Amino acid sequence: MKIRYLAVIFLFLFCISMLNVVDAKTININEDHSSKEIKKFFNNGGKIAGKTLSKGDIIIFHKGHYGNLNLNTKKSVHIRAKGKVYFGSVTLKSNNVKMKGFNFNYLALKGNKNRITSSNIHIMKVSGSKNTINKNKIYNYGREGIRVSGSENKFVKNTISDYDDGMILLKGTKNLIYKNTFKNLKFNGIISFSGTSNTKITKNKFSNIMCGVYYYPGSVTISGNKFYKITHLKTTKLFAKGTYYGYWNFHIIFSPFFCFVFSHKLNMIPFFSGNT
Repeated sequence: MKIRYLAVIFLFLFCISMLNVVDAKTININEDHSSKEIKKFFNNGGKIAGKTLSKGDIIIFHKGHYGNLNLNTKKSVHIRAKGKVYFGSVTLKSNNVKMKGFNFNYLALKGNKNRITSSNIHIMKVSGSKNTINKNKIYNYGREGIRVSGSENKFVKNTISDYDDGMILLKGTKNLIYKNTFKNLKFNGIISFSGTSNTKITKNKFSNIMCGVYYYPGSVTISGNKFYKITHLKTTKLFAKGTYYGYWNFHIIFSPFFCFVFSHKLNMIPFFSGNT
């Protein structure tokens, strides 16, 4: 009797899962679709090719330039690129969305449990939680590559290069930075401020950088990383809590060795040296 009961439950769950598979469909988007049309399709129940967005759908952007997109769908969907697809700015406020194969000038993850893979990104901000950023190239757009203020995000097997600083950890807890490559950075691979806690920096590679990890004591645990061609120190501690004033303004960092003032117009100016 018990076995029969379990069999009925299993069959019911299987049927439900098959219904979800049947409902899922593939929807193609190209440059002929306007930004307004695309936005309405994702956020307000609009149609593309006579189809509305449903949970589990696969949306394929075909090669081209698509400008800016604010994505706030409440449905978990897969969004993929076919050919070279470029976005100026994408703000992802949704949850459970997977994006793969894009070129982002700017990407902001404000939602939760999203996944970004195999993409090229110039500037990234992560304020949501439980997102996965995996196997991306984040490179070559000035002062910083990634700014993190969310929690429980995973940064895995990304390459971060050609910035002043690779990653800024402003605040958040239990983030994981694992098996990434930080290279060709003018100053620091990672800077972690006092608002960060219980974050793991492990098994990453740092090369051709002034300092690998610059951190406030207790904000991160550092283990198993490899350092090559480090001109200053592999790791060093922030002497005070530090202050960050935003992307286009100044931020001041204290350490037992140096205090520097950085801005978008200045390279590196020694403010004073020695302990305070």
